[in-house]
Amino acid sequence: SSFAVFRNLIGLRLLFNLHHVRMPCLKILYGRDRYCPPEITRYINNSTNISIFDYIHNDVFAVVFFVIGVAACLLFIIGKWTRPAGWTSLFVFWNMIQSNSIFTFGFDHYTFNIFLCGLLLPLNNTWSLDSMGPAFQRRAPRLGFTFVLLIQISVIYFVTGILKNGEAWIHGYAVRNMLSDPYSTSLLGKALRDLEWFYVPSTYITLVFEVLTPVFIFVKTKNNWLRWSGAITIIAFHILILLTYKVANFSISGLAVGCLLLPLGSNSINFDSIKTPSVNNGLTLAGKILSIIWMAVIINSAFFYVAEKSPFSSSPLVNDIRSSLSFLDVHPIEASPFYQKWTMFAPNPFAYTGWLAIEMHEDDSKTELTSGRKVLEDRPVYKPKGWMHYMAYY
Repeated sequence: SSFAVFRNLIGLRLLFNLHHVRMPCLKILYGRDRYCPPEITRYINNSTNISIFDYIHNDVFAVVFFVIGVAACLLFIIGKWTRPAGWTSLFVFWNMIQSNSIFTFGFDHYTFNIFLCGLLLPLNNTWSLDSMGPAFQRRAPRLGFTFVLLIQISVIYFVTGILKNGEAWIHGYAVRNMLSDPYSTSLLGKALRDLEWFYVPSTYITLVFEVLTPVFIFVKTKNNWLRWSGAITIIAFHILILLTYKVANFSISGLAVGCLLLPLGSNSINFDSIKTPSVNNGLTLAGKILSIIWMAVIINSAFFYVAEKSPFSSSPLVNDIRSSLSFLDVHPIEASPFYQKWTMFAPNPFAYTGWLAIEMHEDDSKTELTSGRKVLEDRPVYKPKGWMHYMAYY
C-alpha cells in the first residue's frame, strides 16, 4: 500500500525533526530565555507569521508541547487514531515553522505542504492498528483532494526544474558544486564529487526528471509504466541525496512522495480506483469548492514566484500578465499552500563555501566560531541558514 508507506515515512520525517533536530534546542529556541527575544523574533518573522510561542514563553510548556508532537508522530506512524494524530503532528510542525518562518528551510515547507495534502487521503486503510478494528471501514480517496496533492507535487518539482537555469546546470557541473560544501557533503559525496562520469549525467537527469514530473504523474499509459518510471526516479533521486548530502529531512520527505506515487492498486493514487462522489450533498460540494480553491492557490502562487525569478521576469508580456493579475498576488502566513517558492539549488548551487562565522583576534589570527578551528585561508563567508540566522541577527 503506497498510502501506508507514505504515512510511515512522512511520520518518521516529522519524528526525526522533532526529536533529533528540535528537542535538544527547545529552551534556547522556544523557551523563556531564548537566543532571540520574542519581540525581535516577531519583527523578523513578519507580523502575519504568528505561532503559539509568540504568546507563551515557558520552558515547561515548550517541552510538553513537543512531547505531545512526538507522541502524535508515533501514533500516526503505527496508524492508531491516524487522523487526529496526523492533524496534531501537523499543528505542532506548523507552530515550529511559524516560530521562525522567514528562516525555515525550504524542505520544511516542502514537508508541510505535502503532509497537509496527504492528510486528506485514507492513510490508515492498510498496515495500521486502525484497520484491525472490527468496525473499521476502508475509505476510497476522493478525486478532488487527490488532485490537490498531485498538483502540489507537480508544482514543487516543475518549478524547481525550470528555475535551474544558471550556468552550473546548463553546463553540467551543478552536482559537483553541491558536493563541494564541506559542511553538508557525506564521505560518499566527497568521493563522487570530482568524477565527471557521475556529476554531469546526474546534473542533466535531475533537470529532465524535475521538468517532466507533471507528465510522469498525469499522463496515463498502459500498465502505468510512465507513473512507475516517475516514482522510481524520485525514489532513486532522494536515496542518492540521502547518501551524498546531509539533508535527511528532505530525503525522507522525498522518499515518502516517491512511494506515494507508486501505482500499487486500490490503496494508492490510481485514477481507475479513485472514488468520484455521486451524491451532491453539502459536504461533497464543500469539498469540491475547497479542492478547486486550493489548486488555484497553489498554481497562482507558483506562477508569481516563477514570474519573479525566471529569466523572462523583465519581458513586457510577463510584466503585463503580472500587472493584470496583481490582485491575486497575496502574501499571507508562510506555512500554508500560499508558499510555493521552490528552488532547491536554483538557479545555481554555490561553487564553493567558506566559514560560517569568524572571530578576529588581536594578533590578526582568525577562529571559526562554530568549530573552534583556526582559519588558515580567506574564503567567502558561508551564508547562514535556518537557526544560524538568529545568531547573525542577535
